[in-house]
Amino acid sequence: MGLRQIKDAGGMTIVQEPSDALYPDMPRNAIQIVEPDYVVPLREIRTLLPRLIQEPVKEKVMKRFKDKGMKPENERIKSGLKINKDMGPPSMFVCPDCNGPLWEMRDGKAALFRCMVGHSFGPENLFAAQTEEVERALWIALRALEERIALQQKLAERADSQKRDRSSRHFRNNVRENSKHAQVIRKILETL
Repeated sequence: MGLRQIKDAGGMTIVQEPSDALYPDMPRNAIQIVEPDYVVPLREIRTLLPRLIQEPVKEKVMKRFKDKGMKPENERIKSGLKINKDMGPPSMFVCPDCNGPLWEMRDGKAALFRCMVGHSFGPENLFAAQTEEVERALWIALRALEERIALQQKLAERADSQKRDRSSRHFRNNVRENSKHAQVIRKILETL
């Protein structure tokens, strides 16, 4: 989507040859969405850029890209009806950065997910951000469970020292259950 904005504004677009890229999906997607001015291997980009900088600029009518999102610098907040008209209905996804609703915006083959604040994600970037969010949440859950296990262990020991067998059994049962839950989360984190 960013490459399309550059092209729409009259800018020159250069994309790395997908077969030359470490992650070929990114340039391949860019080529499918926008017809770039140049598709060259990385080693040629570093020689192409200085040459293009030296060439005189051809006069082009610069189009202004009208942002249909809700960026913080906007002076007025749009109504829900105006947002739906400009951006379409909300998707079922939540912004990983601010937890607000995401709208799926389409421009030809390109898809972009955008929230009211202005965070935007391509589908692959949204997937990566969601993966990070899930991993972060699991680490937080594991830490909370381990703290709970440690506290319940202390409470069981205190109950033992006070000869409160029933309380001790209760806390030790909770330690066993929470340890099982923590083990499940550890296994999930090992696979991420």
